[in-house]
Amino acid sequence: MIPQTTPKTIRTWLPRVLEWSLLFLALLLAIWLVTREANAPQLILLLLLYIIAINFTLPPAYGSVGLVPVVAVGSVLVVGLETAVILTLISLTIAELARPLWNPMWDLVNLQRPSWAQRISNMALHLLALLSSGLIYRQLGGAAPLNEDGLQNILAFAGLAVGYGLSHFLLALLGQLIARRPLRSFLADNSLSILTASLLAQPFAIFGGITFVRSGLPIFVIFSLGVMLFSVVTWISWQRRFVAEQQLVQFGRLNDVSISLRETLELPVVLSRTHQHVTALVPADDFAISLCDDAGNWQRFQDDAHFEGGSVDDFTRWTAQQQRLLNLHRRNFHYAAQHQLALPQPTPTAWLGIPLMSGMQTTGVMVLQRFGNSQPFSRWNQEILSALAAQVSSAIENAHLYSETLRLYNLTDEALARRVEQLQALLNTVQEGVLMLDTQGRVLLINPTAAALLAQPSTHMMNKVLDEETGVTHLGYTANEWQAQQTRLQNQQPPQGNGHIFPASLQPSDGAARRVTIERTEFAVYAQDGLVMGWLILLRDITEEQA
Repeated sequence: MIPQTTPKTIRTWLPRVLEWSLLFLALLLAIWLVTREANAPQLILLLLLYIIAINFTLPPAYGSVGLVPVVAVGSVLVVGLETAVILTLISLTIAELARPLWNPMWDLVNLQRPSWAQRISNMALHLLALLSSGLIYRQLGGAAPLNEDGLQNILAFAGLAVGYGLSHFLLALLGQLIARRPLRSFLADNSLSILTASLLAQPFAIFGGITFVRSGLPIFVIFSLGVMLFSVVTWISWQRRFVAEQQLVQFGRLNDVSISLRETLELPVVLSRTHQHVTALVPADDFAISLCDDAGNWQRFQDDAHFEGGSVDDFTRWTAQQQRLLNLHRRNFHYAAQHQLALPQPTPTAWLGIPLMSGMQTTGVMVLQRFGNSQPFSRWNQEILSALAAQVSSAIENAHLYSETLRLYNLTDEALARRVEQLQALLNTVQEGVLMLDTQGRVLLINPTAAALLAQPSTHMMNKVLDEETGVTHLGYTANEWQAQQTRLQNQQPPQGNGHIFPASLQPSDGAARRVTIERTEFAVYAQDGLVMGWLILLRDITEEQA
């Protein structure tokens, strides 16, 4: 029985088979064409030189610097201008077809790969520069292909070198103007490298042509091998320097991430900052964090700081269950079907999931996706995000603890508020005046009778310190008694004395003031640990008893 995944497998492998088949046929055709020429060995050698030099050219962001000028000018001197132009066209075509061979060397470079338009424009620049410099060389009497008589024509060599270098630079400058890119950045970043590479490469190319004329093909093969090796070493040296600079910047950003995530305990803020830092470290078209609670329910945090409930895709669920990093791209998506995993919709070009762990438990998954003609996530991307995931997991766990603590505190605070309301309602029905002070002398409880004796609304008295003037005027204290009682209160000592009778004025909120006789009694209020947490002052009207 044919598996259901066969069409998907065919769609995955068919483009690769076609690419390799087309490359193989193009190589056969090129070899067949060059073998029809008398100088077939030189043509094959130059063809290989072209392919290596083109594919080991630095990215457009770094000026597309490489050794293509050496091969181009050298081909004019070895096989002639017309043959060199045709060879350049064939080599550029085969180099484009052979591009998948060199894709792995981009995996360590977190840089956008040259687009199809950029590659074509770069080919056109070299071809036009070759034509213009070759015509200048021919106008100055240069021999193409080079022979013994042409070795003394220094002016033609200079015209060839300067013509190629200036033509390539001016054409690159024209391309910047046509594309309306910032001219200042081109002149500051790439102009010197392009001009230097184009001009300094020509003496080596001329040396290669002279070597071929004087020493023959064997020595020219050694020269060509040197050019190939230099191209590879130049690329590797740039790649290592670029990766080192990139890693240094990212290590600095990791420290910033740690500081930033420690500054907040709000979960939405933690996730929003995580999104900002992750996309700054690793370019991605889509970023999401899916969080899982103890009951197995998922919440998905999208780029727009919005939570979405519901299920997650199979890749995310697999990453959470296996507690392992999962890195897939379009060339190995067919393995997902073998594990009964459905592809996310819309289907990305590259998918990277990192589990977020709290101890031995998975709390969520951090997912990055790339779409379109994007490169896979590199090994360094995996390592930097794995280090970041540990900090994010800790920040999310702290945010969960904070939110749970805040929830419990709010529940306790609400329960306490209800108890205070119930107690206040009870006090409002008591005929005696009731006043409760903490150890700092602040009013914690007061009922309407006590407020009438103090001649102030109860709402104005709450949480305010009862001053000496109020205590002496309305509560029957002398100044010395008030100071002594306040000292005992602040020292968390019980009140002194069993009671005191004094005349006062009672000013109800709904009636006229009247003179009354009040009996004041103080009681200590104790906490569970036995310490005095405040005083309760009871004010009883004994006017009728004294009559």
